[in-house]
Amino acid sequence: MSENSEYQFQTQVGVCTITPEQISFAQSQAVSGARVPKLHAVLGGLTFGFGVLTLLWGDLMLALLLIVCGLVFPWLSLMKRQAPIPPPIPRQAIRKVETHPPHPPLIRGYFAVWYEENKMMRQLRLILPGGASEYDSAVQALRAAGLLES
Repeated sequence: MSENSEYQFQTQVGVCTITPEQISFAQSQAVSGARVPKLHAVLGGLTFGFGVLTLLWGDLMLALLLIVCGLVFPWLSLMKRQAPIPPPIPRQAIRKVETHPPHPPLIRGYFAVWYEENKMMRQLRLILPGGASEYDSAVQALRAAGLLES
């Protein structure tokens, strides 16, 4: 890695930037807004609506369950999107990086970064936003930065 090299790739909550000194994280503009993903909002709205319809049909227990699920599902996905950004990790503290490729449609690709902090081993998972193309570009960035073997 040359002295002025900087590599970036998208993660689920923002952008990961690799410099010769550290790995840092920033929330991207697309993620930083307080909007729930459209699919989660639609599913929550449909579940809530079906709960109200079930309430009108007279099934109180199922209706309450559906209404609560319709309200909680978008709220939980919003809370997940507002997860705190991890602090920068110095390059000399990184011990290894494990790759875990995506298995669509169930599992997203991610990287496990093992680093030492206060004489303890810690793990940070970098979950990627999409499928194979995002995974491949992130692997190329990590290899170019010297964090992965070829």
